[in-house]
Amino acid sequence: MVKSSLYIRDLRPDDGDLIDQALALYQASFPIEELDPLEGVRRSITRNAARQPGQDFHHFQVMLDGERILGIAIFGFYRTTGMGFIAYLAIDAQMRNNGWGGYLYQKIGEQVQQDSIVLGVPALGLTHEVERPEEGQNQQEVELRKRRIGFYQRC
Repeated sequence: MVKSSLYIRDLRPDDGDLIDQALALYQASFPIEELDPLEGVRRSITRNAARQPGQDFHHFQVMLDGERILGIAIFGFYRTTGMGFIAYLAIDAQMRNNGWGGYLYQKIGEQVQQDSIVLGVPALGLTHEVERPEEGQNQQEVELRKRRIGFYQRC
């Protein structure tokens, strides 16, 4: 499944068009009421680039096949809890149901392990937030929330 041109990396403040593409995937992948303001999401890019030794990690990573974004992940590792927290994980709609989400989730876990080593704190695991299905505004939103829960249970 893994292509030789596939790689995952943190976005950098000077990534320009790549940031715009990643933000477009972010906005297209979640209902508007579940999105954080774009300015805050952009700040996560600069926060990780300016991270000082001993500070928590805040990642906005892209999974690329050459120049095409297949997926994004916004997550962090927090030294006080020893936990990684996935805020957002999204795969391009045309690439879903091919194992890419599980692959990206696995790579997030590996990054959290690396972050924990840098901070000298054991990584205790990953956590994430999923909206309650019963609070969905319509049947489509309810089903989407159920699918997200199923995805995380399979991972």
